[in-house]
Amino acid sequence: MATSRLALSVSSPWYEAQYVGYRRDEDTSRALTSAAPPKCSHGVWTFAGSDARRGASKWRCPTGECSPASVWVKADRLHPLVPRTTTKFKALYHQRGAVEREFGYLKHEWALLPLRVRRIQRVTLHVNLTILGRLAFALDNAHEAPSEVAA
Repeated sequence: MATSRLALSVSSPWYEAQYVGYRRDEDTSRALTSAAPPKCSHGVWTFAGSDARRGASKWRCPTGECSPASVWVKADRLHPLVPRTTTKFKALYHQRGAVEREFGYLKHEWALLPLRVRRIQRVTLHVNLTILGRLAFALDNAHEAPSEVAA
C-alpha cells in the first residue's frame, strides 16, 4: 500500500486531498482515509459548523490561505455532523445514559420487549398506547403529589 502526502490544491478533488495522510489501495484503487480532521501545510483544519440538510460539516484552513479555504465533508460514521472533540458532542454523549435507561425501562417495565403483535402499524399502535399510558401514569402521580402536601 502506497502512502502519498497531498496538500490541498484546486486540481485534485476535495475528497482525495482533504487528508495529509491520504492512502490509496493500489489493488482496488479505493481511497482509504482516516477519521482525523482535514490537514494542510498550515496545520489542522478547524470545525466551522455543519448543515443537516446538506448532510455535511464544514472545515476551514487555519490561516485561510489554501484554495479552497473551506471544505464540506460528507457526514458518515467517521465524520459525524458534530465532531467528537467538541463540547456539544460531550454534552450529547452524556445524555445517552438517560436515554438508554428510559428505553430499558420501557422495554422491561412497560412490556415493549415481548411484542405479541405483527405488522408495523400494529407495533406502532402498541408502542404509542404504551407511551400514552406511561404519560397518563406520570400525570396522575404529578396531580396526586401537590394534594398530599396540602393535606
